[in-house]
Amino acid sequence: MLGVIAVQQPVFFSRASVYFFAPSSTVNPNVLRVASLDLVTAAGVVGKRVNGTKTLTGTASMEVTLFGRGILDGSSVMLPDNGGQWSVSFNRQELDVQVVAATPEEVTRRQSELFAQIRLELDALQTELEVPAANLITTEIVPQKPAVLAITGERRRAQVMTLILGSTLTLLAIGSVELTGRIRRRQFAQGI
Repeated sequence: MLGVIAVQQPVFFSRASVYFFAPSSTVNPNVLRVASLDLVTAAGVVGKRVNGTKTLTGTASMEVTLFGRGILDGSSVMLPDNGGQWSVSFNRQELDVQVVAATPEEVTRRQSELFAQIRLELDALQTELEVPAANLITTEIVPQKPAVLAITGERRRAQVMTLILGSTLTLLAIGSVELTGRIRRRQFAQGI
């Protein structure tokens, strides 16, 4: 059993944000300073179009990752919810993109596909709404080259916990057998 724990394969994970920016103009020359609910809405619509009917169970914190939810092969595109446990607050004009897969190459490939799909859906949305070229929303991926991390878990801790749980269950089993034997011997001695 301990040998099986020691040879578990890692999974690979990457996370990036796709930020949505208002068009640059003489009124708004610095697109980084413009925050708008319209941009948040556009990001939400694009995220929904990319995901389709696929949904994830909500968590109390946006810091919970896919692998933290137990997903070892998959991806997600979410509009960050900065609300608390009892409320929602979508106030950031970005999409959180996460990918988990068996190889770093697969993570990079899926992530690139998601980034391309986000751009395509944003372009399609703006075309459908006949947005003038001067008013087009743009996106930027942060970081531009997302790192791919190997998630291996803590093998030593898993081995120690397996030993502790195995020993505890063995002692409980021995205690149960011993207790049952004593009860039977007492009943036998009393003629029951």
